[in-house]
Amino acid sequence: MSLITAPGIYSGIAAADYHADRDMAPAPSLSSSGARRLLESCPAVYWYEREHPPEPSEALDVGTAAHEWLLEGETWPQRFTVLPADHSGATKEGKARVAAIREAGRRPLKADDFATIRAMKAALEAHPFAGAAFKNGRAEQSVYGQDSETGIWCRARPDWLPNGGSILLDFKTCRSAAPEDLRRAIADYGYHQQAAWYCDGVRAVGAIERPAFAFVFQEKTPPYLVVVVALTETALQWGGLLNMRARRVFADCLAAGRWPGYADDVVTLELPAWAEKRLQDQHAAGAFDLANRPLTQAAE
Repeated sequence: MSLITAPGIYSGIAAADYHADRDMAPAPSLSSSGARRLLESCPAVYWYEREHPPEPSEALDVGTAAHEWLLEGETWPQRFTVLPADHSGATKEGKARVAAIREAGRRPLKADDFATIRAMKAALEAHPFAGAAFKNGRAEQSVYGQDSETGIWCRARPDWLPNGGSILLDFKTCRSAAPEDLRRAIADYGYHQQAAWYCDGVRAVGAIERPAFAFVFQEKTPPYLVVVVALTETALQWGGLLNMRARRVFADCLAAGRWPGYADDVVTLELPAWAEKRLQDQHAAGAFDLANRPLTQAAE
């Protein structure tokens, strides 16, 4: 029996259960990341990765830990243990300490990483918009609904759902928060699709009539600069069109029980434009003239 019985917003669903999508909605559901993966690869790759998720890594990324502390501040100390400043993972004592922490169901965190995360949190809270925006709302709520066109179940998990407001927030750490770098990252990672997906999701379940979306980007190096990004209506429209295409592909594959690869027929390919241009330049320079061919050793 599935946990999700009707469209709506659900609290208390563990992140691992949400992402695994096992016995949650009445049928397999599509997420924003799944929609992007469907379009950037192919249905066969998407479905294989869905059914064979990678083993969780024991390595802890500072950005991930900062993300969790920001959104789950009250429970964060219950899940992490800060290691001593002189801790060494190469020693017998250090390995035993880490093993004991993990056996207790907690995650070890290096002292210098903890200092970085605290500094990041302080910089975020000092930001005039982000510091206030993350004060009144709920973190990691799971939104489930059905697409009106295809009937498939869709899910979303906004980082921050406001109480009484209309702006959904998503927190991301980055190497550079310079606007031009962020613009490239938005296109590369399909963040315009994510924003459109989440807005459509909360609107569809009647949570917010006219939702807006903002990304909060923060650098992981001092001075831990924060930049808040809202996308243009045109960017959101493109994201919405891509999402619609992904939902249709998902619905067709689910109905047929078939998740095709890149192509079933023989594919005829041209050389890339840059490779053809290089050959044309070589040809123009006489590289292929018979007179310019190197002499071969005469047969005895």
